[in-house]
Amino acid sequence: MAVVATHLHFDHVAAVADLVDSTGAPFYAHPADWAVYKTLNAIAEEWGFRIPDIPTPRPLGERLWIFDVWHTLGHTPGSVSLVVDGSVFTRDTPFYR
Repeated sequence: MAVVATHLHFDHVAAVADLVDSTGAPFYAHPADWAVYKTLNAIAEEWGFRIPDIPTPRPLGERLWIFDVWHTLGHTPGSVSLVVDGSVFTRDTPFYR
């Protein structure tokens, strides 16, 4: 079991710390998003939201267990899609920036 973020926008990672704490699962995200996590989410504070504190993620490589990990930057610098058995899990990748 693991927690995998396809990107690190605040609305997608708000529960990560609780999930990791309650399950003990490792947390993975692309290093390009982690490098700009606070900057990437500055808009959250402008909108009245808090930027969630999240654990430092393990870096995603090109493969994670049964998934191929595609770096599909565009929505964020570290957006990824997960591919398995002919299916692609994109999350917000189709939304450029």
